[in-house]
Amino acid sequence: MTRNIRVVDGRTKAHQAHVIVHDPYLLDHLRKSQDMAYLRQLVPQLEGRSTATIAPVHFRFPLYMSWVYRATRFTNAVVSLVTANAYISTLGGGFFLCRHLNQAKLMAQLQICVSQGLHDPILASKCRINLAYGAMARGKFKRAQRIINDEGVNAKALRSDEIHNVCHAAQVYLDKTWDLHRSRLVHEPTDTTQVVDEYYRQRVVATR
Repeated sequence: MTRNIRVVDGRTKAHQAHVIVHDPYLLDHLRKSQDMAYLRQLVPQLEGRSTATIAPVHFRFPLYMSWVYRATRFTNAVVSLVTANAYISTLGGGFFLCRHLNQAKLMAQLQICVSQGLHDPILASKCRINLAYGAMARGKFKRAQRIINDEGVNAKALRSDEIHNVCHAAQVYLDKTWDLHRSRLVHEPTDTTQVVDEYYRQRVVATR
């Protein structure tokens, strides 16, 4: 049989080919049938030629299924961590507003673990600021100040305006809360039976 269609290696001789074939079934058909008329129908530019050289497409980056599985597992892990962070963040905020401070602290610590899994230093910094809010709620103002100062340094190192703004808001809240705490110590006796306003934090920030 006269070989009107010659197949060359797409990796080394693709530059010699008149046609690059992507479909392996079409390539196999042309190799076996040597149907030059059919090839001319597919590629009108070959009109008038009695022979042609074709080559299979060569993928510079071949797809290995093992890497596909790894990428899929990695993607699933990231999605799971992001979802877990959303749940934990919601629970932490709810616990804080309900004054369940131990649980709120635990949620912030869990978020820090999630941020390490996501390799997200900005998220970790915001979670530590949440720990500072918890310290303020317990009356540990000096500890809260140390956390805010440390995260202010991190904000400069990360060049993050977002963390800088979070630290600024926390500092404003700390200053007002500390001043209010001192004034209550001077002018009002401590009454442990007094009902706690659950929106205290929001009111303090709003009055700046």
